[in-house]
Amino acid sequence: MSPHLSIVKACGLLREHWPTCKDWTEDQLLNWIGFFNRLRQCAVVMDGDECVGFGAVRFLNHEDEARDVFLSDPNGRIAWVEMVVATNPSALLTLMSALFACIGSVGAPVELLGGQDIKTRKVRLYPLGRYANLVLGRTQTKD
Repeated sequence: MSPHLSIVKACGLLREHWPTCKDWTEDQLLNWIGFFNRLRQCAVVMDGDECVGFGAVRFLNHEDEARDVFLSDPNGRIAWVEMVVATNPSALLTLMSALFACIGSVGAPVELLGGQDIKTRKVRLYPLGRYANLVLGRTQTKD
């Protein structure tokens, strides 16, 4: 069975913009994306025939679990953003909205959202609601 064209295009986007996978074989990259796709924990943003965004999220109970790249606990309290690549601000907003929808649909008791910075290797975790409000441009009002 052949992968969907959007997944093939996502591979191209990742090869160009995500240095972690530049030396992976095509099968390794397709299997990695397939892991997230099977769990419905990724999003692909297309603009016509061009892939302009890809993101993936896993659910963990502790940040140490992130070392196992194929671990995702549907009851995890951390929404671990494995990666986000977008080529423009509109694609990024669409991608983040899709990832937040994914987090909401899993039904996990997510408290924190974050991940590891690809350049600094520093882990950052934020309260989920506050982060969603900041990223999606919502403002909180006090009653």
